[in-house]
Amino acid sequence: MNSLIYNTGTVSVSGGSAIVTGNLTGWAVALVEGGVFSCDGLSIPILSVEDDTHLTLAYAWPGASGSGKQYAIARTSSEATARAATWTVDRLGKLAQTPWGVGVVPDGRGTLAQRDALSPMPNDDYCWLRVEVDEPAELYFREGGQWLGPYELRGEPGADSTIPGPAGDGFNPAGAWAVGATYAKNDMVSHGPRSFVSFANGNTGNEPPSSDSDDTYWQFVPAAIGPKGDTGDQGNTGADGYDGWTPVFAVVADGARYVQQVVDWAGGTGVKPPAGQYVGPAGFVSVIGEAVNIRGASGSGTGDLVGPASAIDGEMALFDGATGKLVKGGGAPFSGAYADLSGRPTLGTASAANSDDFATAAQGMKADTAIQPDNLGSAAGADISDFATAAQGSKADVALRYVSAIGTGEDLDTYTAPGIYVQNQNAGASGGSNYPVPLAGALEVLDGGGATNVRTVQRYISRTNPPGVYHRMQNAAGTWYDWVELAGVNDIPDVSTKVTKANDTGLGGFTATSKNLGNMGAAVTIAPTNGNIQHGTNNAAVTITAPSTAGVYTIIVEIVNSATAGAVTLTGFTKTDGDAFTTTNGHKFQLHIAKTNSAVTATVKALQ
Repeated sequence: MNSLIYNTGTVSVSGGSAIVTGNLTGWAVALVEGGVFSCDGLSIPILSVEDDTHLTLAYAWPGASGSGKQYAIARTSSEATARAATWTVDRLGKLAQTPWGVGVVPDGRGTLAQRDALSPMPNDDYCWLRVEVDEPAELYFREGGQWLGPYELRGEPGADSTIPGPAGDGFNPAGAWAVGATYAKNDMVSHGPRSFVSFANGNTGNEPPSSDSDDTYWQFVPAAIGPKGDTGDQGNTGADGYDGWTPVFAVVADGARYVQQVVDWAGGTGVKPPAGQYVGPAGFVSVIGEAVNIRGASGSGTGDLVGPASAIDGEMALFDGATGKLVKGGGAPFSGAYADLSGRPTLGTASAANSDDFATAAQGMKADTAIQPDNLGSAAGADISDFATAAQGSKADVALRYVSAIGTGEDLDTYTAPGIYVQNQNAGASGGSNYPVPLAGALEVLDGGGATNVRTVQRYISRTNPPGVYHRMQNAAGTWYDWVELAGVNDIPDVSTKVTKANDTGLGGFTATSKNLGNMGAAVTIAPTNGNIQHGTNNAAVTITAPSTAGVYTIIVEIVNSATAGAVTLTGFTKTDGDAFTTTNGHKFQLHIAKTNSAVTATVKALQ
C-alpha cells in the first residue's frame, strides 16, 4: 500500500470520455484515491476512484480509444500515507467495536469454511485477526454473509536492502499459437502481428483475440516500437543478368528413359546461366526424374533374328530356312558392280516386258520400270474400287479418286470401299459416328489388299488451317482401331529456341500453339497427340472422356460456350474437382488434365 506507482492489470479508454475501465485491477483495495493517470504517453489527474475497476479523470481522454492498454497511476506520498492511516483507523475502529470471543479466533486457528460455520450473530460487521509467528498480521471482515480479506497490517517500511528479492515470474516464449497446443501460465505466443501471454495453465484450444485486447485466457502484450531510423545508403548496382544466351542440349539416360539436359550456353553476353538443368513439361527442372522422357515407345519386335558366328566382309546375307529369323552368308561378295550378281535373277529386258509391268516393251528397258508421266492416263471403263486390271489399263490407275459426299448422321465405320469421300459441314461430322474430330473434311479409304491382319485403312483430313490428319485401320476380324492424329511440322516443339530473355532477371518459358478442336460434338476423348494446349467450342451437350494414351503428361483445354451450349459431362477420370460448367453463352473454362502412372485427374477453372 506504500508504493507510489500502481500499474496492475490493463485499462480501456475512450476518446472524449473521462471514464477509465480496468481489467484485473484493484484500485479500491490498493487505496488509490487520487494521483495522475498515464497511458499512451498522456497524463491526466484522477478526479475520483469509484471501485476496483472504475475511475474518473479530471477531464475527458484526449487520446485514441483502445482496450488492453498498459498504464500507470502515480500517487503522491502524502495521499498514500493519509489513505493508509485512514484505512488503519477505520479497520481498528471496527475491531474495537467487535464483541471479542464471538466469531473471533485470536490465535489464527481454523479454515474459512470452519469460520463460516460459526454463524456469528449478527451475521455482518464481525472481524477476525489472524496472527502467526514470522507472518504479517491479517484482518478478515464479515460483510454480506461472507468473509472478506485478508487485509494485511504492516508496520513502517524498513531500510533499503542491498539484497535483491526473489525473481518474478517471467514470460516463456512459446512461438506462434497453434490450435492443438496446450499452454501454461506466462507462456507468450505470437498470433498474427500481435503477442499474448497465457493467464493460466492448461490453456488449450483458446484462440487469442484478433485485436489489441485481453480475453478470459490471454493478455495482450503491446509491442515496444522505437522511433523510425534514418534511411540507409543506396546499395551498389547489381551484376548484369543473363543476356541472350541459347542453351546447348545433350541427351542423357535416366534408367530406361532419355531426357534433354542443358550442358552449356552459347551466344550471350554478361554472366553465363548455370548448366545442368533438364527440360521439364513446362520449363527447366533441376531433378532428372521430373524431366520429359523423349524416348519413344518400344517397337513390337522381339529381337530374335540370329546370324552366324562370323561373316565375310562385303558378302550378302541370305535367309537360312523359311522362318525369317535365321541369316547365313550369301557365298559371294557385293562390291557395288551388277556383274557381281551373276547367277541371281535379273530384272528382265524390254522384250520380256508384260503389260501389267510398270513399263511396256515400247517404253524402254528395265531402267524405265518407274511409272512414266505419259502413262498416267485412265483407261476407259476403269472401276476405282477395283484399282486396275489388265483389261482396264496400266497400273497408273491405282490413284484414289472422288466417290461421293458423306451425308449427315452417317457412320464412318461403314465406309470400306476405296476412294475419296467428302464431308462438307461441321454439323454433318458432329452429328455422325466414329469421326476423329467433329469437323468437316475429306475421308480417304484404302483397301488392305487381302493382307492377313489389315482389311481397310482410313485417313481423315480435317478442313482447318493447318489441316489435321488422322488415320486408323480395320483388322481382318472387322474391328476398327482408334483414330491417331499424325503430328505436323507445327506440332513438333523446337526447344532450342524457346528460352528467351525476360526482363534481365531470369529465363523465359516455353510457348506452344493451341490445337483447335472446333465444335466438340456429343463425345470427345482428349488425346495428348493433339498437344498439351487445346481449345474447342461447346455448342451442344458433350461428354468428355479421360485420355487413355500411355505415358505421363498434362493437358490444358480451354472450352468456350456458344449460344447453343449444352451440359458438359466428365467421364473416365480417377478424380474431378473445381468449378462447375455452365451453359451461358460466352462463358469460358479451363480443363486441367493430369495423367500419372496410377491416375487421371481433371480440375475445372471458370474464367469469369
